[in-house]
Amino acid sequence: MELTILIPCLNEENTIEKCVTEALDFLKESQVDGEVLVVNNGSVDVSVELMLKTGARVVRETKQGYGMVLRRGLDTAKGRYVIMGDGDGSCDFTKLSPLLERLREGCDLVVGNRFSGGMEPGAMTFLHRYIGSPLLSGIGRLLYPCKVRDFQCGLRGCQRERMKALSLVSEGVEYADEMIIRAKQEGYRVEEVPVKLDAGEHDTGSRPGHFRDWVRHIRCMLRYRPVLYAIVAFLMTIVACMALLTLVNLIPQAALQKNMERSAEYFNEHRLFENLWENHNSTMVDNYADCILTNIIYSTDSTHPFRSMIKATYYNPRMENVNVSLARLVGSGGSEAAAGLLAEDGVDYFRYWHGSMVLLRPLFVLFPIQGVRAAVFILLLALTGLLLYRLIKYGSRATAVILLIGMAAVHVGMTAFCIEYITTWPVLMVLLLIIERWERGNASMGNASMGSASLDRLTDERYMRLFLIGGMVTCFVDFLTTETITLTVPLIMLYLLRAGKKEIRSFRKEACFIIKCALCWGTSYAVMFLGKWLLSAILLGGEAFGEAWEKAALRIGGTVTSDNTNLGQILSLVTQLSGTLWRNLHALFGFPADVSNRIVYLTAAGIIAVLFAFWYLKRQSGCNKTLIGILLLLGAIPYGRYLVLRNHSYLHYFFTYRAQLATVMAVMGVLWVSVLKKNDKSKNMFKNKISRKEVRK
Repeated sequence: MELTILIPCLNEENTIEKCVTEALDFLKESQVDGEVLVVNNGSVDVSVELMLKTGARVVRETKQGYGMVLRRGLDTAKGRYVIMGDGDGSCDFTKLSPLLERLREGCDLVVGNRFSGGMEPGAMTFLHRYIGSPLLSGIGRLLYPCKVRDFQCGLRGCQRERMKALSLVSEGVEYADEMIIRAKQEGYRVEEVPVKLDAGEHDTGSRPGHFRDWVRHIRCMLRYRPVLYAIVAFLMTIVACMALLTLVNLIPQAALQKNMERSAEYFNEHRLFENLWENHNSTMVDNYADCILTNIIYSTDSTHPFRSMIKATYYNPRMENVNVSLARLVGSGGSEAAAGLLAEDGVDYFRYWHGSMVLLRPLFVLFPIQGVRAAVFILLLALTGLLLYRLIKYGSRATAVILLIGMAAVHVGMTAFCIEYITTWPVLMVLLLIIERWERGNASMGNASMGSASLDRLTDERYMRLFLIGGMVTCFVDFLTTETITLTVPLIMLYLLRAGKKEIRSFRKEACFIIKCALCWGTSYAVMFLGKWLLSAILLGGEAFGEAWEKAALRIGGTVTSDNTNLGQILSLVTQLSGTLWRNLHALFGFPADVSNRIVYLTAAGIIAVLFAFWYLKRQSGCNKTLIGILLLLGAIPYGRYLVLRNHSYLHYFFTYRAQLATVMAVMGVLWVSVLKKNDKSKNMFKNKISRKEVRK
């Protein structure tokens, strides 16, 4: 068969009969061996009856989306050539000869141009005709130089097999763009012919309509320009972060007054550092850090929100405890008095973004510090509960159990007692929810074959962008507590989910993917820091950048004393490095503070020996060694972090130890994939049978 005329249909009862009749007349009058194929996308009117009445072949696509319909049509079409047009009456199916002739001449893709072919009055709104479509087409030509001047025209033709070979993945209106982009990238012959646009009944989606359609068009065009896409994502994220932080800083100081006074009372009633479980530093509450952050939130000048966002000033006279300073500031008697104190003894804490204020400042309007801590922890519990529910519901129980074991091992419940500890965790849960959704196949690459190299590349690039944004947001909200968990834990969960679907590639490919994700995360994290320092230098003077850099250098290679004061003996490099490791392991195991480092190392060695023996004796033949190597690699990252930031990790081990969540999950993951996985084979086979049945339906 030479030609299939493909018409998508969604509730087109007023026009579909006319469209099909015109298409059949064209085939008859032109003496073309062809068919009219209508893809029904869930019509609830009488469109289906009208289609069958006219003699068209009708197939059904249950998943909504313009791209899904056309992909379904290409899969089921019988013709060598496919000409597609909207079913809303805007296309004249009796005048398809120019498209068919170009296809016969060897063109791989022929696109209609509505602007050169003419438009009936009312066929396109003023906004679409003079702004929307020309702008999107201009962006398309700029990114992918070609002669096509109307990227979104719904009337177009293609060589069926050549178009299917591109493995297009778009599901919505952006499919029209992707056809042109991929064809040009593969060196296909793409041409354009004038077509007339009639005044159809309504817009079916081939022309840019709603804002979300614009977003889909732009995303599709950027998808195949990964570097540009990453730059745009970075800029949009940093602008959004700055805008949100500036916006919450508009909340007046008076709205916080009552709860700030109650918070100051709380901090004065509690030690700056206190253990919930006596002599166990893994349960330490850092009221000192929370007191400073509360001070910054109160000190923000709502009349100069952007400047306050950059400076992050708090009140603290020299040699005075921060809880005393906070009480004096909030009890000073009004914003003018507080401003005077800040002008005299304000400390600019500009090296961090303090992005958690986006959530915390509005909460302080409602609650004092105790309520704020509880509210953020409830948010974390809600996100965690949602993630566990989705993992269990969709058959990833083992991953849910491994995550729970890891969170219990690092005492995640302690984050409820310190707002500085908890900031990274909601970000982590959002990233995990996104990954779970993508891996379940509900993202825009849904029905495409996962075996194609092009789709693997697009999937990898999508995750790289996710980690780029994740690194930025982590830097925005975190204070060097457990920042690496937003890199390591999402990657571990990604591979645990893929292990259940047996989608692990070679070690070389997966290692390259991990390195790329780590570079995206690390680069965006570092550049986000530098961005804050540069803004501070512009606003406060060049010395601000140098001061921030000195503080960063201190966290990496600064001296450490035996008693953590300036008076103690300076520790050697070897002692610092070994102390950094054993202190973080000490907190992970939950030992009392007086347990020696020798006991910690012996315990760690014993646990490793027992786990290795269990793994060696119980491992199944044919266990995925690539996956085991990947998990162990990711589980080792926290210790690299401890050694690089040895000063910080040595002094603040009582919260940095929680980065070992990745280590615990990696070890549990190795045991699952190599020892316990055999028990899940029958379940996996049953799930695969169910999924095959759903696909057939």
